[in-house]
Amino acid sequence: MAKTARLRSEAGRFLGVGMLSYSLGLGLSALFREGLGLPAEYSVALTLAILFLINFWLSRRYVFRAGGDARKQFALFLITASAMRGGEYAAFYLLFQFAHLHYLAALTSAMVISNGLKFFLYRALVFGRRISTASAAK
Repeated sequence: MAKTARLRSEAGRFLGVGMLSYSLGLGLSALFREGLGLPAEYSVALTLAILFLINFWLSRRYVFRAGGDARKQFALFLITASAMRGGEYAAFYLLFQFAHLHYLAALTSAMVISNGLKFFLYRALVFGRRISTASAAK
C-alpha cells in the first residue's frame, strides 16, 4: 500500500509541477517579449532554458525527493528530456499526418502521452526511484 501511495503522491506532484511550469512559461515569455522587448524567438528560447533548470530542480527536490549525485542526475535529465522532446514531435507528426487530428489535438495528445512516460523515466532512470524499491522503504 505504501508503494501505491508514494507513486500517487509523486505523480500528483509531477502534475502540479507541470502546471506550474506551463503557467510560468507563459508568464516569462510574455515578460521577456512584452516587458523587456526581446524578440519572440529569444523570449521563448530563454524561457525554455529557465524552465529546464527549474523543472530539473523541482523534479529532484520536490517531486522525487532524490539524493545522490546532482551532476549525474542533471546529465541523465538532459538526455532523457531531449529524447522525449524528439519523441513528442514524432508522436505529434504521426497523429497529425496519419491520424488526421487537428494540430492542437495532435500536440496535446503527444504531450499527455509523453508526460506520462517522462514521469516513469525520470522516476526510474534519472532520480533512482524504482517502483519495486518503494515498498522496501517501508
